[in-house]
Amino acid sequence: MKKLLPYIFAALLFNSAALLAQGGFPELTASDVQGMEVLRKDYFDGGSLWGYIDGGADVYLEYGFKKLLVQEVDINNINLKIDIYEMNDAESAFGIFSIFSFKCNNNDELPCANCVTRYQVQAVSGRYYISIVNQRGDKESGRLALSLAQELVKKTGEQQFQYPSLFAREELFKYQKNIKFVKGKLGVQNGVPEWEDLFSEVKSFSFYVTSVRAGKESINAAQIKFGSEDDLEKFYSAIGLKTASDNSYHQTIKEGVVCGLWKLNANEVIFIEAKAGTSGFNRIQKALDNYVKE
Repeated sequence: MKKLLPYIFAALLFNSAALLAQGGFPELTASDVQGMEVLRKDYFDGGSLWGYIDGGADVYLEYGFKKLLVQEVDINNINLKIDIYEMNDAESAFGIFSIFSFKCNNNDELPCANCVTRYQVQAVSGRYYISIVNQRGDKESGRLALSLAQELVKKTGEQQFQYPSLFAREELFKYQKNIKFVKGKLGVQNGVPEWEDLFSEVKSFSFYVTSVRAGKESINAAQIKFGSEDDLEKFYSAIGLKTASDNSYHQTIKEGVVCGLWKLNANEVIFIEAKAGTSGFNRIQKALDNYVKE
């Protein structure tokens, strides 16, 4: 039986890939770019994702993973690897993109949230998260990666993701590129690890968060949804708050950190946090207070 296991596993992977390939999926073909050769085309589902991302599949599954297409292409001896993740919805796709985007630039040639470095182009188009990696890191490789991303975004035919209205406020708008969508404990670990203690006892939650620069410090502003009132109460406890009334501002200071909170409804809050004494905290607090009362 042990000798048969590798063959059974291979057969399951093949059948899974064949089923996925039957459905429509944005992909690159040789006709998309002159001189391009497709070297690899593999599909993965939730059961086979571990075979591609050893030790890293859990966070995708937690956000809501459906399918993955992996392609490798060669264009004039430049090799590029393309990962196209289909998530459950646009929010899930943006969330994965947001927690894996670091120290990168936004390129206006892409009509969607994106993150561009010398070696990688990341983009999120509707429910698709796209990653294109080149090995050289030179201008030509970067240009090709960007053009492939543009082609794939067109092929998705998806409406582009919209941030919650809170982050359209003048005080937060220019920090939209910092927005992350965090879901579950693995999302916190990857996206906002400094908040792990705040959510250690909370079972179900998700939130949008951005970081506002304030001199040498920063102010974190978030809109958080909890799975239940009990989860919300556990969050209150973590920040040193006993209770909160709807639409009113509540503040605590714990271990040199000031926390501000507005309860929007039974399971949703707006939350701000910074080191005590951070300049600009009161300005952000007043702006969000006006937003809640509008």
